[in-house]
Amino acid sequence: MIDVSDVLQKHKQTDSAGDSYERAKSVVLNNPKDGQRSITFNKELVINLADGTTMHTDKDILVYNAPVTADERAEVITLYNLEGQEVGEKTAGEIDDLIGLFLNSALLDAEIKRSI
Repeated sequence: MIDVSDVLQKHKQTDSAGDSYERAKSVVLNNPKDGQRSITFNKELVINLADGTTMHTDKDILVYNAPVTADERAEVITLYNLEGQEVGEKTAGEIDDLIGLFLNSALLDAEIKRSI
């Protein structure tokens, strides 16, 4: 089993020379009318050099498929803040609904601001 603290440690941002961390470089939301909705994370490795500059190297791609079945929607997911601390739990269905709410609201907000 994977230890969550090990995963979080790999992603902890740092500015110290010689340190490195992984981060999501871009996020792609796939929302087909018919078919599996998903989120694709394009990751990068950031390496802090002694001269204060950083190197960025493309890493792996991760895909999260939105929960579809009742069992998938009922799965409990632990929530973490940016410091890696647990802040609660929600079901995958609740999180999926909140993501949809946020994206719809962001789209409408952008459309409203564009038309002002």
